[in-house]
Amino acid sequence: MKITKLSVLSISIVLAFSQLAAAAPVKDNHVSLVPRDYVLPPVIDSRTTVSGSVPVVDLTTEDTARSNNGPLPKDVELTNGIGVNATSGPSQVQALVAVSKSVSVASAAQVQDLKLFTQLSANAYCRIVVPLNQWTCDHCSADETLVSTFFTVLIDTNGFITRNDKTKTINLVFRGTNSFQNFFTDITLITQSYPPVKNARIHVGFYTAYLDVQKSVISTMIEQISKYPSYNVAVSGHSLGGALAVIATMDLYQRDTRFNSNNLFLRTYGQPRIGNPDLGYYLAGTGIEYKRTVNDRDMVPHLPPLSSDYMHVGTEHWKRDDGSVKICTNFESSGCSNSIVPFTTIVDHLS
Repeated sequence: MKITKLSVLSISIVLAFSQLAAAAPVKDNHVSLVPRDYVLPPVIDSRTTVSGSVPVVDLTTEDTARSNNGPLPKDVELTNGIGVNATSGPSQVQALVAVSKSVSVASAAQVQDLKLFTQLSANAYCRIVVPLNQWTCDHCSADETLVSTFFTVLIDTNGFITRNDKTKTINLVFRGTNSFQNFFTDITLITQSYPPVKNARIHVGFYTAYLDVQKSVISTMIEQISKYPSYNVAVSGHSLGGALAVIATMDLYQRDTRFNSNNLFLRTYGQPRIGNPDLGYYLAGTGIEYKRTVNDRDMVPHLPPLSSDYMHVGTEHWKRDDGSVKICTNFESSGCSNSIVPFTTIVDHLS
């Protein structure tokens, strides 16, 4: 069967609706509603400049891999030079990984950290949580208190905020693609200027989707950090949700000094690229811990293409089909998932 973009969207919706209720509901949750006259805190100028030295990033790693790995089979569908339904990877990928000095293997503790936030991101697809505002899906941990949910109608940006009093963590989680509105947001590849940072450009669709919930997110997160000033803050999301998580993290950092590199953490899964190198250099310079997970041959983290003036930062955690997780500290490393381009597939984005 040929996999098309619309069939992939259908699969995503089916997966989202398959969540079943099991846990006990939390009583003190609410839908985040912001007064019309709410004014966002101003951006702090000192937090909008690139700090430290600009890292050296090889922006040709995908093109090099494409040249080394050879053409895809004729029956593989392509989008932007990336495979949509490749059924296997290139034979030389292991050799490419082996030569990279910046690659290590994740420990059991590191893998467990990724699993925790993977589950939180998955909960965002549960309709019982968003938009029904109940913490009762199969994997909704009893350790988490649902603080609020947020969603919009026009662009359909969704997510939730929980608080874990055991780990002393405030969690902000964004949902990925789950509707036709989200689908059209995803495929808009045009960039616009990112107002807070000089020369930075950002994916216009992702930024517009975030602005749709910005006031709800910022007001509730400030309320939580005011009540629980000693708590850590973790922002996460899968797919489009990962892109929104990155934008929200920068916004929190820029508007309130209580969100900083000591207590702010970013975890994304299957996240597409969101902006140009200048935006990436800025984010890296904040010092915020940023772990970006790619599931084996998932195509989405390779979109938009590296060659189109988009760039990932963050430490890549590349989960292979044998269960191992390789860690690449160099941005856009040739030692992790870029090494298998263009032998990618949408199937690994949905699993």
